[in-house]
Amino acid sequence: MTQVLLNLLDNAWKYGRPDDAGLPSTSSRAVAIGVCVRTVQRRGRWGQRLTFAAIAVRDRGMGMSRAETRRLFRRYYRTRTAAQRNIVVEDDDAIMLGLEENLKFSGYEVLTASTGPDGLKAAHDGRPDLILLDLMLPGMSGFEVCRELRDRGVQTPVIMLTARQDDFDKIHGFEMGADDYVTKPFSVAELMARINAVLQRGRRRDAGGGEFAFGDCQLDGVARTLRRKGRDVALTRTEFELLSYFCAHEGKALSRETLMNDVWGTEYYGTQRSLDSFVANLRVKIEEKPSKPRHILTVHGVGYKFVR
Repeated sequence: MTQVLLNLLDNAWKYGRPDDAGLPSTSSRAVAIGVCVRTVQRRGRWGQRLTFAAIAVRDRGMGMSRAETRRLFRRYYRTRTAAQRNIVVEDDDAIMLGLEENLKFSGYEVLTASTGPDGLKAAHDGRPDLILLDLMLPGMSGFEVCRELRDRGVQTPVIMLTARQDDFDKIHGFEMGADDYVTKPFSVAELMARINAVLQRGRRRDAGGGEFAFGDCQLDGVARTLRRKGRDVALTRTEFELLSYFCAHEGKALSRETLMNDVWGTEYYGTQRSLDSFVANLRVKIEEKPSKPRHILTVHGVGYKFVR
């Protein structure tokens, strides 16, 4: 196994495109990479003993400098000033271990849970920055966990993980308050990019921290709340960011591409159908007649426009 990995790494170094990552050619550097393969044993959900192979790759020579390594992997992993805490709620032990190892490798603190109720407790008590939530869980489904979190006022970003690819399940996940939806199997690079995009959206405050009134609604950028007819309206984090962006660009025709890039981030892997789902959900929450919207208008051939 070690020799196979060494061969793969050697070929990647030799025949890859150095200019893609800002790396020097192999002729100018000596490369010495060490590979360590070890076994990891854990107890499964039903008490059975499970054995996994954990693989660690380290540079042991004059090969890649730290700066070069960061350039090589920066398209997948972002540098953080402080470790952010993610919770992985997954009942498949192999997937759980893989996610945990990759998240730790990229600098995250990781908590895990394998059932719906345990995941709900961990998400409530652990104060995570993001939750990776499997859809099919024992005890409570991912849908139920997400809905319960939102009902409790927990606005932590949620990325749902599932093998289902039906549009109905994706839309239902967004309706329950999910911020993103990833179907299995997925690549580590894609998942890391989605995590970074969701966390970056959470740091943006397009509303400028002020208040914005339209129709019978009041959006408060400081309290991050929406009230309609004097009553609080529950919004997911992404719904709030999208509505805030609309308010900040009142009267402008915004293309779907612009909305996806500015609200979701340029690294987001989703499709424009995700945007349409969020717009449909917002219309239900702010429009008197969602089928005949007055505030979020469709601009055919372009995207959407927000008016008071």
